[in-house]
Amino acid sequence: MRKSSLAVTLALLAASAFSGPAFAKPFTKVVSLSLPATVGGTQLEAGDYWVTVDHNQVTIVRDHKVVARAEGRIEQGLRDNGVTIIVSAADGQLKEIHFDGGNQVLVMRTAS
Repeated sequence: MRKSSLAVTLALLAASAFSGPAFAKPFTKVVSLSLPATVGGTQLEAGDYWVTVDHNQVTIVRDHKVVARAEGRIEQGLRDNGVTIIVSAADGQLKEIHFDGGNQVLVMRTAS
């Protein structure tokens, strides 16, 4: 009886460990681009955009219209910078967004 209780407990713990990310809430913030940037092959002009990350799907919205989609993930940064920092490659490809008001960093998936 004791072995079966231990097995059930371990099975429940394992199941709960894998179910956490599946129920994560989408992360949404407004980002202001001061310069054009490229996301998922789409050129974004300077302006304000809603950025939503749902699991590994990044959606960029402007004026209530989806303007770009790409893959990326939210990571925990080291600290809150107090401002949003946008990191782009030399060609304008968006690489990271360090969001203000917390230590969340959007890391875009790079093409391999």
